[in-house]
Amino acid sequence: MKLRSVIACVFLAGSPALLAQNTALQFTAPPAGAGCPVALRAQHLADGTMVKTRDAHPPGVGQWLHLTFTIPGEKQIEQVTITVHGPSDRAHVTQALAASNASADTDRTLTLSWGPQPGREVSKDVWVPGITAVESIDLDGVSFSDGSGWRASGSQACRVAPDPLMLITSR
Repeated sequence: MKLRSVIACVFLAGSPALLAQNTALQFTAPPAGAGCPVALRAQHLADGTMVKTRDAHPPGVGQWLHLTFTIPGEKQIEQVTITVHGPSDRAHVTQALAASNASADTDRTLTLSWGPQPGREVSKDVWVPGITAVESIDLDGVSFSDGSGWRASGSQACRVAPDPLMLITSR
């Protein structure tokens, strides 16, 4: 009788933890904001720096990201400009603050281009040099294949944080 009670307690105590782990791994792309022409999803990629397994791994400190852009209308993305914010690899002493009060000391602006792409979604794997952790990504501008474009202004903030899940190996 005691053995059954112990097993039942272990099972009941472990069930919420397992459920929480399963639901924590489901991420959805953030919708395009009121002023944002596209939705952006950023995911960390495994970079293999613990054991150098790739010949094409860039030298130095940086982050691999998989960026996915979703277009709500019929246009096709030709080029985007983003700014990635995060801490550099220099020594820091940082006061423990809420995440909203944290500030990045390094920004990297990247321009990504695509050829003609069918569908409403485009993605690209990018290496962001000099940043040890990506805190946020700003969408600064988008150029569409029809010649139109969009540029962020002070009142139009298109900012996302990468998914918190970081893989240790490729899928």
